[in-house]
Amino acid sequence: MTGQALSGLLVVDLTTEIDGPYSTKLLADLGARVVKVEPLEGDPARRLGPFPTDVVDEDASALFLYLNANKESVTADITRAAGRDLIAALAARADILVENFEPGAMARYGLSFETLHSANRRLVVTSLTPFGQYGPYAQWKGPEIVRQAVGGWLIQGGLPDREPLMAGANLSLYVSGACCAGATLIAYLNARSTGEGQHVDVSAMEALITCSGQEIYKASRGQVTWTRLGHQSLPFVMMPCRDGWVGINLLFDRDWVALCELSGMTDLLGDPRFDKLAKLRLPGRAEELNGRLREWALRQEKTWLVTKAQERRIPVVYVPTMPEVMESPQHLARNFLRRVEHPAGSYVQPGPPFQLSVTPWRITRGAPTLGSSNDTIEELLSALPASTELDLKSAWEADPSRTPVEAE
Repeated sequence: MTGQALSGLLVVDLTTEIDGPYSTKLLADLGARVVKVEPLEGDPARRLGPFPTDVVDEDASALFLYLNANKESVTADITRAAGRDLIAALAARADILVENFEPGAMARYGLSFETLHSANRRLVVTSLTPFGQYGPYAQWKGPEIVRQAVGGWLIQGGLPDREPLMAGANLSLYVSGACCAGATLIAYLNARSTGEGQHVDVSAMEALITCSGQEIYKASRGQVTWTRLGHQSLPFVMMPCRDGWVGINLLFDRDWVALCELSGMTDLLGDPRFDKLAKLRLPGRAEELNGRLREWALRQEKTWLVTKAQERRIPVVYVPTMPEVMESPQHLARNFLRRVEHPAGSYVQPGPPFQLSVTPWRITRGAPTLGSSNDTIEELLSALPASTELDLKSAWEADPSRTPVEAE
């Protein structure tokens, strides 16, 4: 077994909450050394939970544990000179620095790309924000619902006569985090070959809009684009079964024929209103079938229905409960869900959404407790010029007049 894909890479992680930490998690899980520099009060994700009990435990937040395994934690007060000096010293040794402060914050603290780059020409600095570093929206706040709205996702979510619906699970934050990791590695590869780092400006809004390229194309030609259709009728419909729900997404005429055969509705294939899949897409047409399809589906168990449909190559899948996700034979076969040992208790988390045959993905340590690497960070900084003086104690001590720094 060889080393991991990113072994030897040093990343300074100034991000908090979800999108930035997810991007650096992807690097850490592939072997990069990720030093997470937290504000003195810690990443807010430490207090978001969920927690093993009803008591808030900043070292046991499930969200924080998932996003920050394999990382080290160092605390620094960026509002004080000593804290900024510590961050600058780490950046001088690093290959990559990732931050998700609001635009202009790093420059206000004397840590602009130009300043950091002048001390380390190969450094890649990635800034992840809701709207990018410039433009009329740059200073807007951008939580999940805002990102999904301006990113074009709410255009299609929900029913046409109801309010737009947002996708769950902070999906936009994970999408933009993944884009951030990819863009950062592209810049790092260029720095390896040229010796020159660069500033990577990642906009979450733009990351989401890239999922809608075909709709941008249609809009540019004056064509009708996405509308809110919901999922109440074929060819894309959610149907209740005896023990849960299944999703049916018919793509081709052969899918419609196969579904009619499976459900005993072959008489519809002789009806000129329903003999082709395209006719089901006409306004109001498929709703006529809902009652009949629902009556059939309610007599079936979801696993049986999905198995029989997939045997006929019909795109049908059940909607699993979370315990069913944990027990999925597909996940078990691919060893996708991994157990992690942590002082807060053993837990299971998703593994990588890919398999590398030579340079593996690994969880080598659980998420760090706040500031757990403060006492060992001097080893990392030992290669700095002898003239560099750092007041680490001041960087770690709280200033009574200090206002906590917030990341976007």
